[in-house]
Amino acid sequence: MKDARRAALELLVRWEEESRYLGLSLAHLPSDIRGFVTALVYGVAEHKLTLDYEISALAGRSDIDPVTRQILRLGLCQLQYMQAVPQHAAVDRTVALARNRGEAAFVNAVLRTALRSPEKMRLPPREKNELRYLALCHSLPLPTLRLLAQALGTEAAEAFLCACRQPAPLSVTVNTCRTDREKLLSLWRERGISARPSPLTQGGILLGAPGAPAELPGFDEGLFFVQDEAARLAVELLDPRPGQTVVDACAAPGGKSFAAAINMKGRGTVHALELHQSKLSLISEGAQRLGLASVVAKAHDSRMPDPELLGRADAVICDVPCSGMGVLRKKPDIRYKDPAAWSALPALQGEILSAAADYLKPGGRLLYATCTLFPAENEQVTDAFLAAHPDFAPIPFAAAGQDCPEGRLTLLPHVHGTDGFYLSLLTRKEANA
Repeated sequence: MKDARRAALELLVRWEEESRYLGLSLAHLPSDIRGFVTALVYGVAEHKLTLDYEISALAGRSDIDPVTRQILRLGLCQLQYMQAVPQHAAVDRTVALARNRGEAAFVNAVLRTALRSPEKMRLPPREKNELRYLALCHSLPLPTLRLLAQALGTEAAEAFLCACRQPAPLSVTVNTCRTDREKLLSLWRERGISARPSPLTQGGILLGAPGAPAELPGFDEGLFFVQDEAARLAVELLDPRPGQTVVDACAAPGGKSFAAAINMKGRGTVHALELHQSKLSLISEGAQRLGLASVVAKAHDSRMPDPELLGRADAVICDVPCSGMGVLRKKPDIRYKDPAAWSALPALQGEILSAAADYLKPGGRLLYATCTLFPAENEQVTDAFLAAHPDFAPIPFAAAGQDCPEGRLTLLPHVHGTDGFYLSLLTRKEANA
């Protein structure tokens, strides 16, 4: 077996030097080490700021070589957060990553101090500076934590961060064009796979232990696809019907397009638009596996309406690019993105929403969605759109045990068990309305 810890170290060094997404790098690992390496690198990513605070406290200094610091993060992560790894293995095999004897001695000393004197790693008192304490406790940069606390309130922000430290269940949508939920549940239970119906959606299933979806029975037969409950619920609320025309304005990797086509029983057309030509294969290959010939993928910049689709859609899906903080529990490295880069997003989101609205027929329904929690990307975007488009109005609905008279809902992992997700349901008014 290739040395998993060394592979993890190489990935983490590249991640910090090049700001690349960890998920893309992990996908190319050999299968025999992928699981352990994934646990290592995501563990370090999730707890990086906490680990750095502890490393400085243990070492008595903060001026540590970047690669040495990555080695220490790996070792301390195993000791602090990976109880299945024996302590001697966590120390000895991490020390073996050192590039020379001096570095090995330093790494060994710091990790053994962590075992002998854990009190040295104690965080500063919460009552002295609550936000700094929470930032260190949950390894979230202080500027991002402040934004989150402004959006949710400090107590709810802490509950959100606690929920993001728990493993997310594997959530899938059943392809009811080929089977039904009870049949798929029965198939998995017969194979000893822990699974239960989604409590929030009609077509979802939650699996007890996250794993490789492609290894589950029924994957090759196209009986399901991976989709969070929040995204599935959004499409169920949009409720596209058989024979209708749907436009998905920012479609990759295709989940909402697939869910819409399934809702339509494969009859009608889902125009799956995607800016990046390279991502079209994700949509077309997924649709082919699921047997959804009604999904038609096309490269298009959704900041501008496609003239061929103007006024033709019965339903429009507008799941726009966003800061992504709602999926923190699945992508822990997203927490280190610079909030300054998010300032341009609301203008882009409003531009895409306005263009997507041009596809909708009178009486049609439009879903605006993000996987973030910040009002500037959510309520403020839809409020500005409605103010500028008097021919549109919100559609009241009830979902997830809540009445939503303003036609919008924010789903939260600590409340609903889903990804953090904002959805707003709108309609173009009939001419005589």
